[in-house]
This record gives sequence, structure tokens and C-alpha cells, in this order.
Amino acid sequence: MGLMRFLMLLVVITSWMCLGAVGQEKRTAPRVDSSPRQAAPVPRSKSNGKTDGISQSDIDTVAAVKDSAKRFAVDYNKHDPKAAASGFALTAEFITENGTTIRGRDAIERHFATVFSVFPQAHLELQFESVHMVTSNVAIEEGQVEFTISPETPIETSRYVAVHVYEDGRWLLVRTRDFSADAAPRNNHERLHELEWLVGEWMEEEEDSLIATSCRWSNDRNYLLQEFTIRVGGQPPVTGSTRIGWDPLTRQIKSWTFDSDGGYSEALWTRGTSQWILKSRGVTHLGRNHSGTSILRHVDSSTLSWETRDRVEGGALVADRGPLLVKRRPPTAGE
Repeated sequence: MGLMRFLMLLVVITSWMCLGAVGQEKRTAPRVDSSPRQAAPVPRSKSNGKTDGISQSDIDTVAAVKDSAKRFAVDYNKHDPKAAASGFALTAEFITENGTTIRGRDAIERHFATVFSVFPQAHLELQFESVHMVTSNVAIEEGQVEFTISPETPIETSRYVAVHVYEDGRWLLVRTRDFSADAAPRNNHERLHELEWLVGEWMEEEEDSLIATSCRWSNDRNYLLQEFTIRVGGQPPVTGSTRIGWDPLTRQIKSWTFDSDGGYSEALWTRGTSQWILKSRGVTHLGRNHSGTSILRHVDSSTLSWETRDRVEGGALVADRGPLLVKRRPPTAGE
């Protein structure tokens, strides 16, 4: 394995493998972003105007996401299931307050049609609280839903979180979830629970290389801790550690990685319908800045895959890599 592949494997391991909701059936309240007129995300650059540290492109994008959510509310209150579902991605995931998961735009449309049939006077209002830009084409919206079955019934309130992605010229919802308004705040362990499958020993071995990682919960169960070893050819092995936790500032899962050569990186995690997208940045042991995107998939109970895209190191674009399959290490005798 050449030096470039070694560097790529090291970066990936230190960035992902750094491991290694809306209403009950009666209370459906996702937000939607669908319109060919929505503002396209603009790559951030020094030429962008900024207000209080926020780029003009981000301001425009936040406004577009809010506008799409308002359009959803209008379509919902018209009881038009097709229009209400049109702002969801084809493979979107819609999770109701009671935990029911509805996958796919067509299934979401059928769900709305059922709700409108059962509750012909259903009405909702969205109360926006924040829209956080993760990248130029990914945004997370949070707020409250006020829902009534009919004008004579009390208002029911719930909280929601929605992930928007700019795709094919418009903002689309890829994941929404609703939570009870009076539910206790989730702790860090609960926020990381959907990554618990990473716990264990993982290994990828080729003729001239070995990548081994182990992942476990911290003693307080608020972090996932990972140790890794990379050995390539006759070169000395590189070891390191990663801590995966919840970042209250960005309101995302985040990982911090340090390797034995002196390099370090951090990555923000965004969950898609069948994968995790990691946006990472850091510094190599040679002092070169690097950034890129890693994609992590849970293939099955014993297999995961990763790939890297759009990696830039020291100002130079590095070729995409993967997907690479990594297997869970079977227990040794006596375990």
C-alpha cells in the first residue's frame, strides 16, 4: 500500500471510524421545503457579505428553509396530502411522537391522507425556534407544533426537529421527528444510542495493511470511546483515540480524534435515511490543514462501510476513496 493510501486510511479512521419527530397518528406536523424558487445554497467565501459573523448566503438559506416550512403548513391545512408530502425526499423518514417510523414520500402521503380522513378539521401552526446550517446544503430546523383536531378542541403542543437537504434545485426534508412538549430533555447517552451498534471490535485487513478499532461506552455512558491501530507495510503502526459525543453548541453529534503522530481532527455527524455523513476538518502531523466528507453505513450486524469524498489537504484535492467494508472481529477463544 502506497503512502497516499496510508494517509487516506489514517484520515478516514480519524474522522469517522472515529469510532472507529411528528405527532402521534393524529398529530402529524413535519415541515417541508419544496419549491423551485427556493434560494440555492451559495458556497461560502471571503467575498460573501456577513452580518454578525453570519454569511449572507446562510441568511438567504435560512429564509428559504423557513418559507418552505410555511408552505408545508399551508398545504397541510388545505388537507392536500400530495402537496404536503411533496417537500419530502423520495426516501425521507418521518417519525411520529409515539415512535412510529414512516419511510418514503409515497408512504408519508398515504399517512397524511389517513389523518385528513379521520380528522377533517385538523389544523396546525408551526412556531419556529431555530434553523442551524450544518453545511451549505444541510440545515436542521427546530420548533414547536400547535395542533387542533377541530376549532372546539384544546390546542395540543409538541416539539419537532427536521433535517433539510438541498437537492435537485430545492430544499427537501430527509428526516423529521416529533417529541412530546413536556418530555424530559434527552441526555447525551440517549442522543448517542442510535450509534450503539459501533460498540465492539472491528478490523479491515489486506495483504500489506491492517486497520483495527475498538469502541466502547465511557464509564458515564455519555461518550463513545474508540481506539485504533493502523499498520501499513513495514512502517511503524499509528495509534490513536476518538471521543464521540453530543455538542450542545452545534446541537449535533460530534467526534474528536487524536493520533500518535500528533495529528488531530473533529467531525460533525448528520444522519441520513441509511447512512451517517461526517464533515471533518483537522491538521496532520506535518501541519497541513485538511477537510472532507466521510460516509458511514451500517450494512448489517457484522459489517460497516465507509467512503471519503471531497477531501482537501494542504490546498490540494485528494481522490475519493471507498467504499471499504470493515468487519466486526469475531470473538477469540475464551471470550
